[in-house]
Amino acid sequence: MRYIQHSGRRRPPSPRPACIVYADRPLLVKRFRRSPRPTPYPHQRTLPKRESKNYLLYAPLRWGEAPEEPATMTFEHPAAQGLRALLTQPEGAWTLGEGALAIARIGRPDLHPGPSLQQLEDLGLAAREQVARADHPRFAAAGLSRVLFERGYRSVGDHAACPEHALLDQVLAHKAGTATALCVIAMEAGRRAGVRLEGIGLPGHFILRCSRRDESILFDPAQEGRPLSVADCRRLVERATGGRMKFREGYLRPITQEQILARLICYLKQSYWQREKLAQAATAVQLLLTIRPDDPREIRDLGRLSHLLGRHDDAIEYFEAYLTFNPCGEDVESVRRMLAESRAMGS
Repeated sequence: MRYIQHSGRRRPPSPRPACIVYADRPLLVKRFRRSPRPTPYPHQRTLPKRESKNYLLYAPLRWGEAPEEPATMTFEHPAAQGLRALLTQPEGAWTLGEGALAIARIGRPDLHPGPSLQQLEDLGLAAREQVARADHPRFAAAGLSRVLFERGYRSVGDHAACPEHALLDQVLAHKAGTATALCVIAMEAGRRAGVRLEGIGLPGHFILRCSRRDESILFDPAQEGRPLSVADCRRLVERATGGRMKFREGYLRPITQEQILARLICYLKQSYWQREKLAQAATAVQLLLTIRPDDPREIRDLGRLSHLLGRHDDAIEYFEAYLTFNPCGEDVESVRRMLAESRAMGS
């Protein structure tokens, strides 16, 4: 039996691991009663694999002790592999365009990002000429939007269920995409032109904030760079949600690159699901779990998709994890029924 040094004493590892990480599935942590936190220590060690080759068992180490071999995970789809490789890098080491192109591999697993990045470079050079003399953010936003629409870029809205409108390589090729995709292109072009842009994720619509010389302005690249006031943002939220959501000032806070990518992936997930492309929808959920590994709703949806695809063993794992994370959810009964069906069909 292999022993691990713990606090100066030698004792065997616990027979119940703190978490189980599947090598061929997205991050799925099974939490046990005795281990409320999946990784209580900064390092993890890979224990010997015993009965199966598709999982790795982890046990905690002493503080400051380095593992003998790195604890890595792999995903089946190249899109998830590329996105995870970016997210493991330090903050600022990767760009929003690189993340969006990693997601675009869900449509083309063999996608090479070079041509798309060159298109973004060309847009950045053109935008630099337009905003070189812009002292006010209003003029910088107008110049950047002018570059996009002079080259034919247009918005199709965030409600058209077409996956190609959220895949960055396809948006750059056909010059039509969702408001979020156009904002990603504008942010990448602005970054190359020296314009500071921040993403504002309103419910149902995505806009940008342009800052320059201690002044800022909200504008909508999907509407040819139209400047927006707070009242305009309130009307956008009410129109996009049908009045179901009230506008709040917190909606105007900038969101992170990971949240912007999650917004693109959510659109892809809904589009593929509506078109009954369940395998691609499951891959989109895997991408979301790469960004938000503890989101019980995505674990539930991955269980549903696995159930529809006939992967009942996987569905059982995801449904059990969802019920563990969210035992009092509104849809617990329906999840339990699907879990029972998966157990019956998988046996």
